[in-house]
Amino acid sequence: MDMIKIAAAAVIGVFLALLVKGQKPEYGIMLTLGVGILIFLSAMGQMSVMISGIREIMKNLSLEGDYVVTILKMIGITYLAEFAGNICRDAGYASIAGQLEIFAKLSILTLSMPILFSFLHTIGEFL
Repeated sequence: MDMIKIAAAAVIGVFLALLVKGQKPEYGIMLTLGVGILIFLSAMGQMSVMISGIREIMKNLSLEGDYVVTILKMIGITYLAEFAGNICRDAGYASIAGQLEIFAKLSILTLSMPILFSFLHTIGEFL
């Protein structure tokens, strides 16, 4: 049911933004940003279900918490970069969106280095 509400809010927001964009383009961007934030906050509400599932998996498989936290940070960076990049593109600033995506990729690469080193160390022990 939440998906229907969010989809309806998105479609209504887009139609309103298109109507307003003709007279005041900056209001259209603000409306788009508001709808985007509403959808983003709704998605964050769903994250609690995912986090409880990940905690259950960690208990059952005896995974190290640091790795799971790192992976969750990577997922968060990905979603934030996608959200902000799309807002920048909608506002007509595709070059800033591209730079943001490059920064996000480098941030994810930086976060993944300890996991990569641990993986390579484990492989080295087997050889």
